[in-house]
Amino acid sequence: MRNIVQNFVHGGHCSLGHLQFEAALLRKEMPKCAGRPFIITDDGPPPSYGDMYYLCYVLAETPVKLTFLPPAPFLILSHIVELVAIASRTPVLKWIFPAPKGTLAILQPGVFHASLNYVATDKAAQKSVEQGGLGFRHVHTTLEGMCQQVLEWNNERGSSSS
Repeated sequence: MRNIVQNFVHGGHCSLGHLQFEAALLRKEMPKCAGRPFIITDDGPPPSYGDMYYLCYVLAETPVKLTFLPPAPFLILSHIVELVAIASRTPVLKWIFPAPKGTLAILQPGVFHASLNYVATDKAAQKSVEQGGLGFRHVHTTLEGMCQQVLEWNNERGSSSS
């Protein structure tokens, strides 16, 4: 589903945010950020899966074959899985409908609505510690992180160029 926007975050940004949170908590006075949750994201706008697929198509040295499936059948299937999951919890129908297991159990309508096309922001973490934030600063963008992944892909497959 190429048009879906997804917030990705590099592991380095997660580590950096965690370390900055720890540093803020080590202050003599209790900082305003204590006890607050923070979202950490990469810099720049979140890419769509189509951006990621295009990046792989253009930069990967080994052929990348992508098969694009229409989302409607999966959405319909997710509603069926949800109905079976609900039926499997009722006293009468649980004998007929076993509860979905494994990856199929995850395929429910909420997967299509909960986090897709939602743009997360880390503005609260970017505030200074005195303002209740972490003083978080980005190191790179999601696109740079994706390029790094493709570079590693190329290197693992014996690419001669970097």
